[in-house]
This record gives sequence, structure tokens and C-alpha cells, in this order.
Amino acid sequence: MNNERIKKETFKIISHTLKVDLESISSQKTANDFEEWDSISNVRIILNLEKFFKIKIKTSEAFDLKNISGLLNLISKKIKLKTQ
Repeated sequence: MNNERIKKETFKIISHTLKVDLESISSQKTANDFEEWDSISNVRIILNLEKFFKIKIKTSEAFDLKNISGLLNLISKKIKLKTQ
């Protein structure tokens, strides 16, 4: 899966989980940029991403993320490791 598809699908999952417009999501945004993004929705986003991409994201990895771009990089890395 290429990075553009990872980005597209991740944005869709975030949009659906938070119930926000897809256009409001960008790589540089953080959880703090969304009123709807609380600790519960954070868990839901991670679980939905894990299910869709068939990966596992450790709690420590999720806490280390600074923005959506970091999340995209982590997902890409996990997918590449899975396919090796």
C-alpha cells in the first residue's frame, strides 16, 4: 500500500470516528485541533486503524505521536514491517 492510500484511508477513519468533515483533516493537525478528539475517540481511532490496516499500535507509540503526520509515518512503517 502506498503512502497516498495510507493517508486517504487514515483521514477517512479519523473523519468517520470523530464525525468531522474530511476536509478539516490535514497531516499537520493534532488531536488538540479537534474538539471531538478526546481520550475515548483516540482509542477508537487507533482500534479502527489497527483493524483496517491489520497492524498493532502500542500504547507507547500512540502517546509519542505529535500530529497526524507522525501517525501516517507510524502506519506506513508498520505496514512495511508486516510485508517483509
